[in-house]
Amino acid sequence: MTSEVLYRKYRPRRWEDVIGQRAAVKSLKSLLDGKRAQTFLLQGPSGVGKTTLARIAARHLDCRGMGLIEVAAAVFTGVDSMRELQDGMQYKAFGENKTKAAIIDECQKLSSSAWDSLLKICEEPPEHVYWFFCTTNPAKVPPTIKTRTSAVILKEVSNDDIRRLVENIITLERFKTTDGIVDLIVREARGSPRQALVNLSACANVTDRKEAASLLQTVLDSDATLELCRFLVSRGSWAKVAAILEKLKEENPESIRIAVVNYMAAVAIGAKTEDKVIPVLQILDAFAEPFNQSDNRAPLITAIGRCLFAGD
Repeated sequence: MTSEVLYRKYRPRRWEDVIGQRAAVKSLKSLLDGKRAQTFLLQGPSGVGKTTLARIAARHLDCRGMGLIEVAAAVFTGVDSMRELQDGMQYKAFGENKTKAAIIDECQKLSSSAWDSLLKICEEPPEHVYWFFCTTNPAKVPPTIKTRTSAVILKEVSNDDIRRLVENIITLERFKTTDGIVDLIVREARGSPRQALVNLSACANVTDRKEAASLLQTVLDSDATLELCRFLVSRGSWAKVAAILEKLKEENPESIRIAVVNYMAAVAIGAKTEDKVIPVLQILDAFAEPFNQSDNRAPLITAIGRCLFAGD
């Protein structure tokens, strides 16, 4: 079973299924039930449930099927994409469900002109329209948007909550593991239920703690990831990096990002001159923001492109 399948299989679908976010759930549900807001900014670390909570909110509004639109801002960053989305949101959905909702993942990646195009609809959305902006970096969301949205703040989930989740899934899936390995899975999740399920998938039937610790190390241990890191430092053709990406197609993009960041940090510390460290810092900047899992490999490819074609 892949980490993606396990993560999707156990994605919360009801308010009561969300772990470790009691305050955020209470706040969002109260705003919706009281009809006090239609535009929301869900903010918090990667993998803690921002998009999941937005989907649950859409179901709460009886918004499903064609009425629910999800947009990956890492891909659709421009003003034309946002205008097209707004045009489609203006009209009520068909059938009994008259509500429409848009979920914008990693919204901080929208362009300035795209944000500007959203100002009016965020301040005065049609009665049937709801907006959910999700971000790991609220500092990059324009103040003009923040003042037009209701903030819902998610936090890292406690180790106790994550452990209960992991142990429950181990029971349901009949995995064979040990308490020591569960400790590793929880610790390396760093407050993210999604990462915990990625970790659990990697160690599902491992009983040796040393083996589990090795599996949970960053994917930097894989030859292809190390090859990518070396390629980014030395540069080369797109054909070469495409071949490396083919080798990495089964790897988790966020794990690759973490591996690249760790590798480049070590290279930067060891650099002796400014001309050596500047390109490495540019790579670190390109890979600085967490990748949104729903975007699949798009953020990874974008980050690599920024490194290769910076200044072109």
